[in-house]
Amino acid sequence: MNLETASREDLLSLIAALQAENAALRERIQALEARLATDSHNSSKPPSSDGPGAKPHPKSQRMP
Repeated sequence: MNLETASREDLLSLIAALQAENAALRERIQALEARLATDSHNSSKPPSSDGPGAKPHPKSQRMP
């Protein structure tokens, strides 16, 4: 579609479609970022799945 020669209605429908796509992509990004934030500390994943760069669990500060 040539934007310079498109009708007003065509441009408005294009804007609506792009806004809907943008909203869907934002939701997908949020879901993927939430998945990235999970590790063995805050999910049911085993510690071995954390990867080599993961910080170790802190030791308990309680006295024995």
